Amino acid sequence: EYVMLRGVNDSNADRDRLVRMLSDMKIKLNLIPYNENANLGFKSPNPDTVFAWSEYLNDKRVSTTIRWSKGLDIDAACGQLATDETARERGTGDDVLRVLSNHEAALKRIGTAVRHTASPAS
Repeated sequence: EYVMLRGVNDSNADRDRLVRMLSDMKIKLNLIPYNENANLGFKSPNPDTVFAWSEYLNDKRVSTTIRWSKGLDIDAACGQLATDETARERGTGDDVLRVLSNHEAALKRIGTAVRHTASPAS
């Protein structure tokens, strides 16, 4: 699963890095456009960007599904139901960036381990 945040991890360089990490694996990648929450300060990616990513990744043999959220129009989509108090308890946008950075490092380690242990694609 890959949560896309506008201006954080939705660039062409991010997309190309995913292709390099995942192209030898038989997986299906869920692209998940971030659901905006005013308390965290992140933005949803442009829908055109999400569609372009999906098309590009599929062309590179990384199978994708776009998981659009329901409930955006009433602020009831996943990640939007936090109150001001729970948002303060959870931390700032800087905390979220730190977590994302840790996840990216873990994915790199997993990708490297899988490439070393997987048999070559036929």
